[in-house]
Amino acid sequence: MAQAATVSALCAWVALSAALTAPEQARAQDADETTRDCVRIMNVNGYSTLDDQHLLLNSGASRHYLVTTRRSCYGLERGMQVGLSFPERTRICNASLEYVVVPDGGRCRISTIEEVEDADAARALIEARAEAGADGDSR
Repeated sequence: MAQAATVSALCAWVALSAALTAPEQARAQDADETTRDCVRIMNVNGYSTLDDQHLLLNSGASRHYLVTTRRSCYGLERGMQVGLSFPERTRICNASLEYVVVPDGGRCRISTIEEVEDADAARALIEARAEAGADGDSR
């Protein structure tokens, strides 16, 4: 009888400690994702090409992601039909492993994927980076 009570108490303790550590594990996982700059891509339902190195993904009405390729991507600016290497419901923590597929079948490696407020914010970010790069080249 005492042994059954001990086993029962031990099971209750294990269940309680698991319940208490679950939120801590979730917080640790969230912190790890933040540290690794993961981007959650959900339900991509459209895109627009901004130039030969940038693509804007639309995910619902309020989520937008600026995709920047490592270098100029021939065929991206025409953008009639562009493919992506990742599924529509995913979390990307290392964008450099992903790529954009352009109409002629070529692949362009992705440098970064970052959430932006809208298309205007994406264009402003591209412009600011181009200006910063031009300033760095003239020094």
